[in-house]
Amino acid sequence: MVNLVPHAAKGFLKPVDVKEPRQKKIVGVEMSKFDKPVLTFGDGSRLGLNGTTTADLIQLFGSPDSEEFDSDDLLGHTVELYPGQLPDGNGGIQDGIRLPTKQAKAEAIDQPKPTVPKPAPVKLMPKAAPKRPDGGLDEPLPPQYR
Repeated sequence: MVNLVPHAAKGFLKPVDVKEPRQKKIVGVEMSKFDKPVLTFGDGSRLGLNGTTTADLIQLFGSPDSEEFDSDDLLGHTVELYPGQLPDGNGGIQDGIRLPTKQAKAEAIDQPKPTVPKPAPVKLMPKAAPKRPDGGLDEPLPPQYR
């Protein structure tokens, strides 16, 4: 007997599925019926690529001077998916799933690490006025307190 559950398609990832960055290993690439690349990840989930995400992948894993990029070159690579904005094809912007580019990774590496601000120096209260031997204060009290 063979357990078929691990081999069942999990469906396409949607922006609501990627609320924070996550890493996935690419195990397959195929063309959809709409002639768009589709990545299949190790967990069975899939991501349909558009022009923007395809360009992100080529920039991330391709050679800058290459005129071709074979989908087999993606197999085995782990990519980070994160929520972002993508063109919607009608001149607008929509929520989508983005892939980091080499430039984005380089910028993240070059960013200085956030520094924790030093706490402000603590102001000490002035010392109390010295007491007289008879227990009173050396300073006279203001008239309103007499």
